[in-house]
Amino acid sequence: MSSGRSGLVPMAVAPAAQARLPQLAGHSSAPSAAAPSSPPAQTAASSCAPVAVAAASAAVCLRRQRRCGRQRASLRRAQPEEVTSDAAERRPSAAEAAFLADVIRGAPYLPMLRMAENSLLLRLASLMKEVNAMPGDTIVKVGDEKASMYVIADGKVEIDRPLSVGSEQDAATRTGSRGDQFGAATLFGTSSSQRANVTAKTKCQLWRLDRDAFDAAISENSRKMQAEANAGDVVAKSDSREIFVVSDSTAESAHYSVRAALRQFGEERRRTSRTTVFRFVHDPKEVRQIVTLAANKDALIVYTLMEPKAHKEMVAACEELGVKGCDLWATLLTNLEGLFDEKAAGVSGRRQAVNDSYMSVVQAVEYTRIVDDGVRPSLWHEADIMLIGPSRAGKTPLAFYLAQQGYRVANYPLVPDEDPPEELFTIDQKKCFGLLISAERLQTIRTQRMKKMGRSGSQYADMNNIKKEISWIRTFFIRKGPTWPLIDTSNAGVMETAARIMEIMDRRKGDALAAATVDAPDS
Repeated sequence: MSSGRSGLVPMAVAPAAQARLPQLAGHSSAPSAAAPSSPPAQTAASSCAPVAVAAASAAVCLRRQRRCGRQRASLRRAQPEEVTSDAAERRPSAAEAAFLADVIRGAPYLPMLRMAENSLLLRLASLMKEVNAMPGDTIVKVGDEKASMYVIADGKVEIDRPLSVGSEQDAATRTGSRGDQFGAATLFGTSSSQRANVTAKTKCQLWRLDRDAFDAAISENSRKMQAEANAGDVVAKSDSREIFVVSDSTAESAHYSVRAALRQFGEERRRTSRTTVFRFVHDPKEVRQIVTLAANKDALIVYTLMEPKAHKEMVAACEELGVKGCDLWATLLTNLEGLFDEKAAGVSGRRQAVNDSYMSVVQAVEYTRIVDDGVRPSLWHEADIMLIGPSRAGKTPLAFYLAQQGYRVANYPLVPDEDPPEELFTIDQKKCFGLLISAERLQTIRTQRMKKMGRSGSQYADMNNIKKEISWIRTFFIRKGPTWPLIDTSNAGVMETAARIMEIMDRRKGDALAAATVDAPDS
């Protein structure tokens, strides 16, 4: 027999393999009913043809499978890769760190941080790395060994937690937006696997806190706390500064004076000082006890004691025990006694004089109350000051603080694409002050407001909406209030903002002499 194809094929293809070849080629393995049976003498030779055809079909099928495999690989390469942090690994700014610290404090899987010092939260925030994602990008998948917590700063993601991962109550699909977080559970415990599939729905900016960084910060904080505890009395003696405020009345004036004076010193000095207030101290025995306590703590005593016996005991006890005492009113009273040629009465407490100045404040507070939040525009012409700005920019607390200074204050919350009452533009425009606030600060305030109300996911606190709102308000100020002074309240307290407004109003009168005010005499 020749060594050609007819002799090789039967040797190369076993009978069992021959039976499978038609299946690989896409044909049935059962013989066709219409096919005539071959004579026994021709079986070996004639079987070569169908086997060769089957082999050729199998080869075509294999080539097709390989081509499909290459196509699938190409498609996989075209799919979005899992998101990683930027190569530069940008760290958060101060404003971003403050926002991140608030989110970390409220993370449901990190209850131990809810009462943590703000310095620890800011430290954790500073260790976070920026992550950017495009629509469709996979951020994490269930089972990923990525022990990291993510906080959404901008954009929206879909968070899908399968039933197999958690309880039936936990299993859900939801949309996450600014201020939401996921992956916090991987920062502690024995499991570092992610519990949800998270995909970007829009272009997103996120911040990632890795477990290694989290553990290091917590350990560092624990060591610091332990060191402070061990130092104990040494730290208190060398660094801490105690101030005692003692009064035979409410101690309001003395306490305020101390707070104002402390602002003249650096933040570190203020941070290491502690003020203890003792009110309504009349008994000389109580005075002696307070001075003794001050001696043990090396405290400075600032006092306003009008009653002669209590005052005499304070002076004697401080001298006897070597305590530094500051009689806040001594110099003032001495000079007033010289002015009036009369001794001070030495009476504790104070009687509120019901004079014109007092009644002016009462009326200002009442006016401010009834026109708060943009109501009753028909009364706006009576206002001394009109505050205009976005919702939650601090208009109401600022208005009532100014009212306590005797100003009648109205305020109006601007809403994009909503026309204010015409009275806003018919009143004296010199009364108007525009309030501005950064988008980050406003978003933080509104988010906290929504949480207190038990609401989440509101468009009211959405960063994109807030940015649009602030942009609209800036345009509004340019078009409708070009002469209004604009004051940024992002990082300013109520007193600071009020002082700025009062300064502007005084300067409009001229210099400090022209802006001087005269109190009505007590009645």
